[in-house]
Amino acid sequence: MRWQSQPFVNSMAAGNLLLSAGILFTGNDYNNIASVAKATNMQFFSERNFNDTQKKYLFPTVNKNFVEHQAEVLREVQNTEVVAGGDARCDSPGHSAKYGTYSIVDTESSKVLDFSLLQVTEVKNSNAMELEGLKRCLDHLEGENVKIAKLATDRHVQVRAHMKKERPDIKHNFDVWHVAKSVQTKLSKKAQTVACAALKPWIHAIITHLWWCAKSSQGNGHNCVERWKSIVFHTANIHHWDDCQHFHQCAHPPIPREIERRKGWLKVGSPAHDALKEVAWNKLLLKDVAMLAEFIHTGILEMYHGLMAKKYCQKVHHYSYHGMRARTQLAILDHNHNVGRDQAQTKEGTMKFKFVSPKGSRGWVAKPQYEAKSYQFLHNLMADLLTFKRGLIEVPPLPPKPPALNIAPTPRPSKEMLIEGHRSRFRTQ
Repeated sequence: MRWQSQPFVNSMAAGNLLLSAGILFTGNDYNNIASVAKATNMQFFSERNFNDTQKKYLFPTVNKNFVEHQAEVLREVQNTEVVAGGDARCDSPGHSAKYGTYSIVDTESSKVLDFSLLQVTEVKNSNAMELEGLKRCLDHLEGENVKIAKLATDRHVQVRAHMKKERPDIKHNFDVWHVAKSVQTKLSKKAQTVACAALKPWIHAIITHLWWCAKSSQGNGHNCVERWKSIVFHTANIHHWDDCQHFHQCAHPPIPREIERRKGWLKVGSPAHDALKEVAWNKLLLKDVAMLAEFIHTGILEMYHGLMAKKYCQKVHHYSYHGMRARTQLAILDHNHNVGRDQAQTKEGTMKFKFVSPKGSRGWVAKPQYEAKSYQFLHNLMADLLTFKRGLIEVPPLPPKPPALNIAPTPRPSKEMLIEGHRSRFRTQ
């Protein structure tokens, strides 16, 4: 009798197969897990073996599950007018990205509908990946009979021009979060100077006012702009004015005299007030504010991108094209299976909160604490993997990889030339 440390699945050790799957399916990295095995003196399979298992079994299994899940999600929104949000994410910071991922989310269900993965060699530069990714997503959704009625994006110049000229059937909006973040950055920079220090206490209220403008405008862009422009009057303790066509006074009730006296109003003509007016009444910004009137924000998309960055597609690691695709699919499966969770409760039935002090804030805030995430999709992946390895089901082939063009501007010289030209900065002779 021959002793075996673990069972086999079609001549492959089941432990090696399942552990390899566990590394990928949970968004981990081989080297991190291998270092744990090395520290505990545990025998572990090689990185080459892991990569081979990924290509043959893991990537096809993830792709099969994602295709089936996406078909189910798209069936839910067919024959409806979808209000969607779209945004791109690069695999590395700066303008030297190799991969770009564009994702479109349904703002009603908070589920990711589709994504497209691009390699920088497919377009002229990394900045062009966002527009191409959006085009591919829209074309694919259109082919699946999914009608996008409204789409909110960031203020990417190429996307703005494309939506206006090529996609007039889709009402293009700007994401409130992106515009608010830009305004906050500009105001914070202005408030750093001594002359404009009085502007700093107002920044939070100004950003809150921008969100209120988008929410209360009911799709009227002109109304949204007039409401936004009123912040220049309000901060100067002016609550009635004649400069606008429809919005002539603040919507808040009269301010009590005691509160009015203690308020740090901005004086008209002061550097702080002029700085606010310069930012708030900028002509380009006013055009963008008009495109916030539908009040579409993609906060759920930012949460999904955060899940990718922290767990599945960390920017400190480089992945192959199929590795990047599989990890993006896993992130979508994780996200879509866990949206809409209820807020957790104590045994007594009271809602649970966690208390945090956000970075850059001097105070504390309460955030709802939600129920634990479900990872049933991982069990489905594991079950399909074993069935696939046993040859009991067929798995569709992976989509073709883009042409392997050299990202470097010139062809690679020979190995001998590179070694000969190598010089260490620490060499003294």
